[in-house]
Amino acid sequence: MPYSSMESVIESNKQQYYLALRRTQISLQRDEGTPDWLPWLTFFLRSMRKQKDNLLRKVERERQFLQAMPKLDAEILQLVRKTGRTTTPEIVMATQATRANVRKRRPKPDIPQSTPPNRPHPSVDCSDQKRTLDDAQN
Repeated sequence: MPYSSMESVIESNKQQYYLALRRTQISLQRDEGTPDWLPWLTFFLRSMRKQKDNLLRKVERERQFLQAMPKLDAEILQLVRKTGRTTTPEIVMATQATRANVRKRRPKPDIPQSTPPNRPHPSVDCSDQKRTLDDAQN
């Protein structure tokens, strides 16, 4: 389920928020009896409607994304959402896919950004590449 923040709706309508809040606060400070809640309630309900519309758009985008996704990928995603975390053997068992096919779909670990450009990552054995880099620098 996509996440959608009410805070972002209020932030994007900050001026209207403060105006509605101020109008209602002023009516609370008057000694005329009944406060005027209409400005605040109107703002709040409009914000809720914008929030609902934003969330509907996100849900529709996710639905389209899932429909375009290969079947095995969708099954893996559903399994991960259900369990929170899963292993290759669990995916193989749940989907009846081959281990090799599941492994192809696993995300690749990121190489840290601190690795200088044109230099191999320290965990990778690239002795031939190092020789080539050294030759190119000389």
